[in-house]
Amino acid sequence: QKSSYIPDSFTTDDFDKLDLYQKVDRITTPEELDEYRSEITDQYGRMPKEVSAIFEKKEFDLILDDPIVRNYRETKKAIEITFSSLYSQKMDGVQLFESYTKISKDITIRYTDGSIHVMIPKKRNDMAMAKECIRKAREAIRDEN
Repeated sequence: QKSSYIPDSFTTDDFDKLDLYQKVDRITTPEELDEYRSEITDQYGRMPKEVSAIFEKKEFDLILDDPIVRNYRETKKAIEITFSSLYSQKMDGVQLFESYTKISKDITIRYTDGSIHVMIPKKRNDMAMAKECIRKAREAIRDEN
């Protein structure tokens, strides 16, 4: 769990801090987030890790907001992602399995109740693996045309 706040070493102006939090909160697409991150970097220079964490958390929220994700849950030992049944039926299971094996051999995939469930063991880079698993699931959706 990363700490995400705006330290005084970044800016001491409370209005600037509040503005940054509010703008990040209103962002609805990854493109908008990248644009705003560039704008902040241009304005303030290199971001401290706490400010970067604000952007990383928002990026993750946007990824979880994808309609292919039905549920996301963290436990002490794992992250579980459940894909919606509609999208689970459209996914190429072989492609998904191969993609996940390249990410980590510790990822497990189950198909129950019409949905694909992915278990990612808690590790140092588990959030990055979760983001990559969602991206790879989107790529594994079969084109219906």
